[in-house]
Amino acid sequence: MYDTLEARIKERTQELNDANEVLRQEVADRRKAEEALMRSKAQAELYVDIMGHDISNMNQAIMGYLEMATDTTGPDGTEKEYLARSIELIRKSSRLIDNVKKLQRINAGDIPAQKVDLGQMLSQLAGKYEGLKDREITINCSCATGCTVMGNLLLEDAFANIIDNAIKHSRGPLTVNIRLDQIQADSRDYCQVAIDDNGPGLPDEMKRKLVREIESDEIKADRRGIGLYLVKTLVGRLGGRMWIEDRVAGDHTKGSKFLVELPVS
Repeated sequence: MYDTLEARIKERTQELNDANEVLRQEVADRRKAEEALMRSKAQAELYVDIMGHDISNMNQAIMGYLEMATDTTGPDGTEKEYLARSIELIRKSSRLIDNVKKLQRINAGDIPAQKVDLGQMLSQLAGKYEGLKDREITINCSCATGCTVMGNLLLEDAFANIIDNAIKHSRGPLTVNIRLDQIQADSRDYCQVAIDDNGPGLPDEMKRKLVREIESDEIKADRRGIGLYLVKTLVGRLGGRMWIEDRVAGDHTKGSKFLVELPVS
C-alpha cells in the first residue's frame, strides 16, 4: 500500500512538473510574441513619424519657396536661389520616402538574398560620385574583388547612405576613403568595410547617442540617423554589425569612420 501511494505521488509530481514546464513555455512564447508586437509597433510609429513630420514640413517649405519664386520679379538672381532650394528639398523628400520604402521591404523580409562581391559593388558605387557639379568630392576606393557576402539588392544603398551622410553634414571639399579587408573574428571570416571622411566629425557624446538610438530603434524622423538606421537594420538582417569611430583616434574634429562587417559567403 505504501509503495502504491508513493508511486501515485511520484506520478502526480511528474504530471505537475510537466504542466509547469508547458506553462513556462507558454509564458515564454507569449513574452516573445509581445516583444515582437512591441517592436512592430515601434517600427510602425517610426514610419508614421517620418511620413507625418519630415515629409509634411519639406513639402510645405517647397510650396513656400515656389510661391516666392513665382512672386519675385527682380533680375538679381533671387528666383534661381529660391528654385534651387526648392529642388534640394524635393530631393530630400524623395530620399526620405525611398528610405522608408526600403525599411518596409527589409522588415517585411521580401528581398531575395544573393551573393555580392563587395569589392566590385563598392568600386561601382564610388564611380557614381565622380563629376559632381555642386561639390568637390573625392572618393578613394581601396576595394579588391573577391570578398563575397550573402547580401541583396539594397546592400549598395546601405553603403551609399553612409557616403551621402558624410556629404550632407559637411561643407566645402570633402574626401571619403573606402577600404575593404577580409578579417577573422570569433572564428569566422568577415568582409570589413571602413568608410572614413575628413568632415567635421561627431563628438563622442553625439556618437554614443546616435548609436544608442539606432540600436534601440528609437531614432526619430527629424534626427540625423534615419539613413544610418536603414544601414543598421539591413546589416543586422544579413548577420553583420555596424559601428562608428573617429577617423583619427581621439580627435573627432578630423572626421568620422563607419565600419561594417558582414560574414563571408
